[in-house]
Amino acid sequence: MANSFTITAGYGDTVGLGDTIQMSWEITSMEARSYELEWNIGESGWQPWRIQTGTVSTASVILTSTDFSVTGSGKKVQFRVRALNGSHHSDWVESNILIISGGMDIKTGDAWKKGSVWIKTGDTWVRAKRVWIKTGGEWVIGK
Repeated sequence: MANSFTITAGYGDTVGLGDTIQMSWEITSMEARSYELEWNIGESGWQPWRIQTGTVSTASVILTSTDFSVTGSGKKVQFRVRALNGSHHSDWVESNILIISGGMDIKTGDAWKKGSVWIKTGDTWVRAKRVWIKTGGEWVIGK
């Protein structure tokens, strides 16, 4: 029985606000009419996310601070899925874990606040998803 669930986004095992998280899964333990998805951010416990109708075994979501109560860097995000067929359901299958990056601290006046870095390319301003900072000879993602 091959049950798997994979999520990908960002760079390797990290994802930033505004990134799209791509999900794909395979559940062979039962014929599915729909799938139930839940998410867990920052080890806050599993929360219902959505019901995916039909037999499609993919989904995507854009990671936002509003939808997922993301309040800073370093938190983990994970999803789980199970197949539904009437009143029957499969066991939950958990995805790999992604680490949330980004949301730099910027000092304004006497206070540190969460901020974003914007870069002008041509005539258009775009929000940087990641900023690399060199500290002590090593490049790291800004947090």
